[in-house]
Amino acid sequence: MEAANKGRPLTWGGISVGLGIELPMEMGPERLRSRSGWSSATFFVRKTVFIKYSQAFVVLPGGFGTLDELFEALTLVQTGKITKFPIVLVGSWYWSGLLSWIRDTVLASGKHLARGPGAGHGRG
Repeated sequence: MEAANKGRPLTWGGISVGLGIELPMEMGPERLRSRSGWSSATFFVRKTVFIKYSQAFVVLPGGFGTLDELFEALTLVQTGKITKFPIVLVGSWYWSGLLSWIRDTVLASGKHLARGPGAGHGRG
């Protein structure tokens, strides 16, 4: 979140509202956001609010929390729970290994959902 907020005023202007999670090892609310944020004690509530009020995801290189939120969004798009929801991965150098694994291992072995009628029922 910090990287996006550092570039936001230089590139696009606009506002940034933080959706935090209260964790013992975190340093506190993002100091670079332009509006006061909101924090939750649980990941479930944070992700629900995150998805509900988002119109797209722009995903920068990150750690396990980033991957968790990326796969949550991908799952909701794939199952039709959210539609017309672009997901943009920034930094092809960072994401190329993951995308190759998804294509060459997960999808190649049939571990994905079908499109169209019946979507939402897994195969394999």
